[in-house]
Amino acid sequence: VDAPVDRVRAVVGHRAQVLTGDARRRADPDAGQDEEALVTVVSVLGTAGGVTVFVSVFVVASTFAFSVA
Repeated sequence: VDAPVDRVRAVVGHRAQVLTGDARRRADPDAGQDEEALVTVVSVLGTAGGVTVFVSVFVVASTFAFSVA
């Protein structure tokens, strides 16, 4: 929200906690969980990329073998 903090606090009252500056980190429930998910996604994408390269090389080599024979 792009508004002065005092006005935001006046609008939300006691229904919400207004966090500014470094305190905004408290809004994220668990930053470690996000890091773990990122590592998992990178691992899966790396594995999928490796399999894709292997299959591509195999298909090209097989096609070349058929054209030579």
